[in-house]
Amino acid sequence: MHSEEEVNRYSFKLNNKQEALIFDELLDKYLRVSTEKHHISLGRIWDTLESNPKGGQLFTAFLDLRINLVLLEMDISTICGILNREPEGITLPDSLALSDVKLFFNSMELHRANNAFVLRCRAIWDKILGVIVLIVAPENYEKFQKGDSRQKMFQGIAKLTRKISLEFCEHILQVITDFDDQYRTPEAHGMGKIRKWTFAAVRGDDSPQVGIIDAWNELNHVVLCLPRLLVDPGLAMLPDLGLEQIK
Repeated sequence: MHSEEEVNRYSFKLNNKQEALIFDELLDKYLRVSTEKHHISLGRIWDTLESNPKGGQLFTAFLDLRINLVLLEMDISTICGILNREPEGITLPDSLALSDVKLFFNSMELHRANNAFVLRCRAIWDKILGVIVLIVAPENYEKFQKGDSRQKMFQGIAKLTRKISLEFCEHILQVITDFDDQYRTPEAHGMGKIRKWTFAAVRGDDSPQVGIIDAWNELNHVVLCLPRLLVDPGLAMLPDLGLEQIK
């Protein structure tokens, strides 16, 4: 095992805004999308945090979040790509999935991408909680990181600080709880549920697959709020909580 000193000696970091902009551009080339699509711009985050005493730690948290969001977007793109190349309204009973190798391979790829999405998405939610704590209550960040339940720790910190909407925080915690119950707990600790639709279920609007797309959209709604949170924690509201009124 490498010591912490050895790891730090070779640790990658971005040293200035120009490097942050280049890293952003390379991530988008990797994804083959436009920079404007993303809610987190490392260049703008760098500018916002320049005079923040916790700027270095916060920027690292946003950098880590940005990288993982790119990977999550690749998962969701894979899922959509597989679904788009299958005939609409296709039904895959067990016998059909087993008798047609192409459909089986499609189902296996769909299962792999969904499983990766679920585990990665849940990890990103914990990262988002950490970013919010770093912004509104940095003195509690280490305690939050070491807590047995980060959700409970986050809830306690949110109630103690008056810097952020409690409604916003409660919404996030409810989304995480629902996601855990529906997807993460069965996949990470149980016998799994994803295979029930990746191998045999009907594709389309009636499929539980729609829930994964909804989870992706829900995550993006909250990610959209994070840069606003850096400017003023009171601006961190979801669209249905008044975000559209903020200019």
